[in-house]
Amino acid sequence: MAGPVFMRENYGFALASGSSLAEPVNRLLLRLREDGTYARLYRKWFGTNPQ
Repeated sequence: MAGPVFMRENYGFALASGSSLAEPVNRLLLRLREDGTYARLYRKWFGTNPQ
């Protein structure tokens, strides 16, 4: 069972329950949002700003 929705997105990552990768992946995704990398990549590939 997944936890609560942090931020709704149109993609997901599947990791084994209790995976040691969950925390590093979450931290990296947050860092990409904070430094603008996520928005730049989103505009490049989808042509619009992310929500």
